[in-house]
Amino acid sequence: MKRLTKIILGFNIGLVSLTLLSYLSPIVNPITFWPTSLLGIFFPVLFILNLLFIITWLFSKPSFALISVITLALGWRQVQNIYALPLEDRDIPEGSSAVHLMSYNVAYLNRVISNARHSREEEFTHYLQEKNPDIICLQEVSEKTMEFVASTLDSNFHFEIRKPAGIISRYPILQTGYLFDRAQKTFALWTDLKIQDQTIRVYCLYLQSNQITRDADHLVREGDLQEEKTWSTVATILTKYRSAAQKRAEILPVLKQHLQECPHPYILAGDFNDVPHSYVYSQLSKNMQDSFHFSKGMKFTYGGVIPFLRIDYILATAQWNIYGFDRDQVNYSDHFPIFSTLALAKKS
Repeated sequence: MKRLTKIILGFNIGLVSLTLLSYLSPIVNPITFWPTSLLGIFFPVLFILNLLFIITWLFSKPSFALISVITLALGWRQVQNIYALPLEDRDIPEGSSAVHLMSYNVAYLNRVISNARHSREEEFTHYLQEKNPDIICLQEVSEKTMEFVASTLDSNFHFEIRKPAGIISRYPILQTGYLFDRAQKTFALWTDLKIQDQTIRVYCLYLQSNQITRDADHLVREGDLQEEKTWSTVATILTKYRSAAQKRAEILPVLKQHLQECPHPYILAGDFNDVPHSYVYSQLSKNMQDSFHFSKGMKFTYGGVIPFLRIDYILATAQWNIYGFDRDQVNYSDHFPIFSTLALAKKS
């Protein structure tokens, strides 16, 4: 075996080892052992690198391509969470009460309403009116943000806010509530809505932020591996991530119990601040439908400096039929808005 081939094979085996370890991320609670959750974040990168090795081996040692092929096959479920293959084409039945739902972390619309020229306000208003969703789940909102959004919509909409989450609905709101963590910080706002003769519940989630955006930006722009300051920034990022991952895991029992006791078909939407290969997502998506799987391709939802992140979701219980999912790459925030059209399945 040539020296170069041995070197490439060594790197491939190292990559495969990391990939296999990343499969533990959805299983291991970060409160118990948090480093595995880091590998979950980087799974899209590991996936792409494995593809590159497969292509490389096909042109030199085709049998070696099986190393990464088998590895990805073992984690096929994880692969499907970053690259959607449409489950089926569904046409919305005539006369159905289909709901067009939008979820968006708007980051307090600082990129929109703080603009001195107000040109972005008009642009965002036009965008929202063009999308015309029936239900909007917003994260990182304040009273000021909600007032601005309300001014862009007609008077038929109903509003609920519990900072940092807000829900806007074309349908009447029957009841509302919220869930908070040990620090009395709200992480979920929910509303019961009346759609024709049925009651549904919508949860708008904003789970603990990693709060590493500025550090990551600084690292990308000015990071130098020769400088101690760079490694100090890396350590800060890891510390913040560990704390956030564990806080998200801490609220799971409260949230899951509330979901289990919900008497209505429900939708879970919002910014989970965690990837599909995380423990939090794996727990919340159990027995749920992820609307992402009714789209095609990679639809990452975070537009910041850290690439390949899908951290915003629209999940629905089995009583719902899902007719599609989309994401718009607009820059009103560091997140991208996501959309799904859903309708309650008719009772047989």
